[in-house]
Amino acid sequence: MVRRTNYLALVVGTVAALMVGCSTPPMNGDAGGGNEAGPGVDGSGGTDAGPGVDASPGNTYTYVVDSLTIDEDDFGIPHTGFNLDALFSDDTQANGCNHIDWFSSLDSDQNCSAADPNTGMCSGTTTCSMGTGTCAGGVDNQLPSLATAIQTAASMDVRALLADQVNNNKISLIVQVSNVNDLTADDSVTVRLYLGYPTFTTGCNSVTPGRTYQVAASSLTAGATSIDQALFEFDGSIVGGRLRVGGDTNSVFSLPLPAIGSTPLVLALHATNLRMNIDATGGTAGNLGGWVDGNDIVDAVATLAPQYRGVVEGAVGGLVDIQVMNICDDANMTPHAFGGIALGLGVTAVPATIDTTNPIATDRGAGTCGATAPPDAGAAD
Repeated sequence: MVRRTNYLALVVGTVAALMVGCSTPPMNGDAGGGNEAGPGVDGSGGTDAGPGVDASPGNTYTYVVDSLTIDEDDFGIPHTGFNLDALFSDDTQANGCNHIDWFSSLDSDQNCSAADPNTGMCSGTTTCSMGTGTCAGGVDNQLPSLATAIQTAASMDVRALLADQVNNNKISLIVQVSNVNDLTADDSVTVRLYLGYPTFTTGCNSVTPGRTYQVAASSLTAGATSIDQALFEFDGSIVGGRLRVGGDTNSVFSLPLPAIGSTPLVLALHATNLRMNIDATGGTAGNLGGWVDGNDIVDAVATLAPQYRGVVEGAVGGLVDIQVMNICDDANMTPHAFGGIALGLGVTAVPATIDTTNPIATDRGAGTCGATAPPDAGAAD
């Protein structure tokens, strides 16, 4: 069976509080956008007007995420996330780290019409859905289990907290898609992901279209002077109106999640995948996934709280569902070695703009939404 032991709930709050600041390799940035002619749309047509303006052919669409959701911990429903290990495994297959894979309702190519019971490899077509024939799901996602365990251990509803921090503009994740020639079908677009800071001071308890943000300097390469120099930049495509990013095992994105107390929770997602239906009015049915290195989590604990290392090693071993270098959980190695923990979230987004006067900021402006005690923290537009 999938390993969901009682001790996991006892220590996972500590694990979550220490999943911080794993170093990530910079992604090279080049031409990028942000000087929009209307909410979320760059109508410059390739005019190089300075920092933040897309100098490439095609349009730029800028969005801010207005919801990040974690699935319920229920095998009876399809889940967000992706098949990160190319397996359709159940809890008997060691190469799937003895974790059952989920079904996807958002992206049917993450499912398989039939899977080999011994290897977990797909032996049929990949277009099926939960409850049809011999279909098997391939989605790797332990975030529902992690969220439930944190709620049990720390009486903290991570799902509700994440929704609250997005809704109240405390976490603003910007998705910018440039070099777009066709919103229905385009085989080459550029996608940049940024942490954003609101420039507005009213309507703080909602995320609404057309508002202006600054890009966090932490989302840019060292010494960057333009948002073109994004730390997290990906090649993508648009298929049937659905943005697709992913497939590169080397891609990494630092996903900001709610802080635990005063400790920021930042997960370094490897093999980052993002899909979302996009148009000029926003993004719907979004799917964000990747995996975080179990060794990074344990090492963070060993640095900050070495007395908990052994306990956390047990907790991490119970969550690992991705083999990395043929390792899931190997206690015979020194130090104890782990694979990856897969995560998946649902995403929606609305059009946004980036401040053309001061597009980059090192922190939130005083009194702006998401800062301490904004002037209308409980008010709506």
